[in-house]
Amino acid sequence: MTDKKNIISVRLAGQPVPQPRHRVYMRGGKLHTYQAPRSHPIHAYKDSLRLMARGEMGTRPPISAPLLVVAEFGCKNVSTVGDIDNLLKAVLDSLNGIVWQDDRWVSRVVAEKRTADESFTRLTVRLTKGRLI
Repeated sequence: MTDKKNIISVRLAGQPVPQPRHRVYMRGGKLHTYQAPRSHPIHAYKDSLRLMARGEMGTRPPISAPLLVVAEFGCKNVSTVGDIDNLLKAVLDSLNGIVWQDDRWVSRVVAEKRTADESFTRLTVRLTKGRLI
């Protein structure tokens, strides 16, 4: 739950899901891109994050100020979860337009991926005195 210093603080139970990379291929001499199908677990993961963030934000509009994001990813086996940058990408993209107007407002990130008995994603977002570069 949120305290007075935090904009939001949420904990989502379940395996963290890294943002899959877009695939590019050639067909008929033209370049095409492929995104994860709707059945990919990234969609349910991002939908769950959005739902929790909307509940925390209530009627407040998305923030347009420098923000600190603290992300903690707990996994039963960290070697099978994916890279921390792709975990962060999924989180940052999913909260666009909900917590922040755009993820360009995130000026500082503290992230950890660690072994845990139960898998989870924990996010805390705070205003920061930092400046955007």
